[in-house]
Amino acid sequence: MPAIDVDTNVIEPASVWDLLAQDDQEFKPALLRKEVGARVQAHFSGPNTREFWVIDNVLYGKHDAEAIASYSKGEMTVGALTLEDVPRRLADLDRQQVDVQVIFSSLFLNIRCTRANAELALTRAYNRWMAERCAEAKGRLRWIFVPSLKNPAETVRDMEWAVRHGAVGVLFRGIEGDRFIDHPDYEPVFQKALELDWPICVHIGHGCPAIETIA
Repeated sequence: MPAIDVDTNVIEPASVWDLLAQDDQEFKPALLRKEVGARVQAHFSGPNTREFWVIDNVLYGKHDAEAIASYSKGEMTVGALTLEDVPRRLADLDRQQVDVQVIFSSLFLNIRCTRANAELALTRAYNRWMAERCAEAKGRLRWIFVPSLKNPAETVRDMEWAVRHGAVGVLFRGIEGDRFIDHPDYEPVFQKALELDWPICVHIGHGCPAIETIA
């Protein structure tokens, strides 16, 4: 029986945004680096965070792939974590006796775009990038599609594309902005997932800013 790891992640590198459409370049995230000073309070940031994404005018700590690789004590390399070295990721699967990995985004567990067109541009770039990276793995790396829930109709069309390019499910967070995931606007996405025989992958994530204010 094949061994399938259904909850792995990618640490997104800056090359994700190379897949932004030409007309969407205005939404390209900026990458900032803190050289000195006190801790910067931002989503996903910690006391040692030095690099930050600016996404739709909001600051997010950038996951530190080098630190995560060091914590793994040789189990994972930076290139494997970022999918910039797919052969190494596959070699890690072989060593762990895993046949297939299903990969979730790390960054999109937390991104909360205000503008609908920015959200659609960024999710499309990520999904294109994941399809390209995982295509190198000949079916051993599968991925979870990131929807733009501010754009349900466009998301449904993108799901048709994604299933042909290795996606095997759709990501939801427990709360999306000020809406629970059973909101009627999301019904087309659920219906398309049923049609594609995709699971709805409800993952812990910070889709609701108000939750972070609860003491």
